[in-house]
Amino acid sequence: AFLIKADVPGVDEKNIEITVKEDVLTISGTREEVEEENREGAILRERRYGSYQRSFRLGRKVNSEKIEASYKNGVLSVMLPKLEEVKARQIPVTTN
Repeated sequence: AFLIKADVPGVDEKNIEITVKEDVLTISGTREEVEEENREGAILRERRYGSYQRSFRLGRKVNSEKIEASYKNGVLSVMLPKLEEVKARQIPVTTN
């Protein structure tokens, strides 16, 4: 299996999107931060927005039905099980 870990601090897990197409994994998301501070009768609000996208070529096909992703303490972990390779087998020839 492939294990990919990405640091995405401050990003809500509902703003993270993971897609796999053929042998390319794409992680994208948006960050939205709002800081508010009260100063002597005035309110200071600072907003920061940003989006990101990162793609990884895996080099092998993965089992897209069994991909798992988890997010904890700002770290996204994506587990991508590889597809089993089709093994050659010998087929016996019979006579009638």
